[in-house]
Amino acid sequence: FMVDAETPGISVGTPEDKLGLKASSTCPIHFDNVKVESKNILGQVGMGYKYCINILNEGRIGIAAQQIGIAKGCMDIAMPYMMERKQFGSPIA
Repeated sequence: FMVDAETPGISVGTPEDKLGLKASSTCPIHFDNVKVESKNILGQVGMGYKYCINILNEGRIGIAAQQIGIAKGCMDIAMPYMMERKQFGSPIA
């Protein structure tokens, strides 16, 4: 279904405090006795879960690519520090 954000009973929760992917805001949406008119139903009634899972599966490759980029950024920062770091008088790398 698709409803206007101003529909009575819909509220948006506090944004999540994420470690990465900050360009994409993530927050819960609360539905409290929201009435959805039949004209706002997308697809077949009862198929929502299947539709959502299919969309999530298609997005997983993009999420994996983002995570690889984040990991590379971490390594780019950590490696130079690791090469200069000494502990107990000896290099750690």
